[in-house]
Amino acid sequence: MREDITNIELEILKATGELDSFEVGDEMYNSRLRAITGLLDIRKKMFDEEERKHKIQTEEDNRARDERLRADKDVLDRNERMERSEKEDMHKYIGYAINVAGIVLPLIFYGTWFRNGLKFEETGVYTSGMVKGLMGKMQPKLN
Repeated sequence: MREDITNIELEILKATGELDSFEVGDEMYNSRLRAITGLLDIRKKMFDEEERKHKIQTEEDNRARDERLRADKDVLDRNERMERSEKEDMHKYIGYAINVAGIVLPLIFYGTWFRNGLKFEETGVYTSGMVKGLMGKMQPKLN
């Protein structure tokens, strides 16, 4: 398209140069003037067409760029949600571990305390304050 515009401009320059060899008002002068006017109109239309194509190409490029940016943003959002989900899962499992430890550790402690208390009280009589307090916690309450 650019070459066509250049060729038309060369033709306009050539026709303008030839126009000087004719007299104003002469038939050849008028026909050359009309030809130059027609070439100028064609050149203007070609410029307009090139500008329109450039505008369309720019809009398509912008749309494609926006689509790529939107896709990249979606990927980043998805990755962020996955990371957040993984962190939440880790916090959830740590919370479960703390809850289980809150149940199991006192049972282990009381079991060890009770076993040592029973070793201490081989006679079967609960005389130490430690074992009495433990037995008070372990035995069911009868009302």
